[in-house]
Amino acid sequence: MQKRLTRILVVVAGVVVATQPSILASGITPIQVSIWSPVQVFPADWDVIGLRLNGFYGRNSRVYGLDVGLYNHVSVSGGGVALGFNNTACDGNALEATILGERAGRCQRYYRSGYGCGVFGVPSCSYCGLQAGMFNYADRLRGVQCAILGNQAADMKGIQLSLLANVAGNSAGLQCSFGNTAWGNMSGVQVGCAFNFCAGTMRGMQVSLLNYARTLHGVQIGIANIVKDSPVPFSPFLNAHF
Repeated sequence: MQKRLTRILVVVAGVVVATQPSILASGITPIQVSIWSPVQVFPADWDVIGLRLNGFYGRNSRVYGLDVGLYNHVSVSGGGVALGFNNTACDGNALEATILGERAGRCQRYYRSGYGCGVFGVPSCSYCGLQAGMFNYADRLRGVQCAILGNQAADMKGIQLSLLANVAGNSAGLQCSFGNTAWGNMSGVQVGCAFNFCAGTMRGMQVSLLNYARTLHGVQIGIANIVKDSPVPFSPFLNAHF
């Protein structure tokens, strides 16, 4: 079985190199095939612009195009469409930094320092496009996360859709799930079956059984609505602050 997989990888590598010989010098490939990184055609520090097929786990620096597999991992940035059981963009430290109260996570430090730019001018540590799977994670999301169980993004501008939970740091857009959490500020709409939580300032609308925001500039609709920094911190059914 192992010999057969090795032969397949060798054949795929030969086809890619034969059609695009310049990729050997540039570290960029239009096709990547991975069984379980590092058992893949091209190394993990190469960029993929085109198609990546991952059997169990594939890892590359950047992937732009179509990314399909069980566990699709990009360590710097990605864009396009990622379809898998678990889609991960970056290494998952920025959300923890946001929760702990740091003003800027690892990705934002990259922006200020001016290094780490992705392909086509997309900043490093980001995913632009669609992530669809059982679980999705992106340090910096500009697009859509669609999951059966959960989505996470340290910095989100776009849409998070899941059956169980959406978690984000600073957010702008739409969160729709059983429960939604924004550990930073939220501008947009949170729609939850059970609860919506915003640790910072909520600008927009929260609709759920239980809604919480530290500061509200908008509307809460639910059985229990809580705004911590308010003369009237609790209001049933409807709450509005402008």
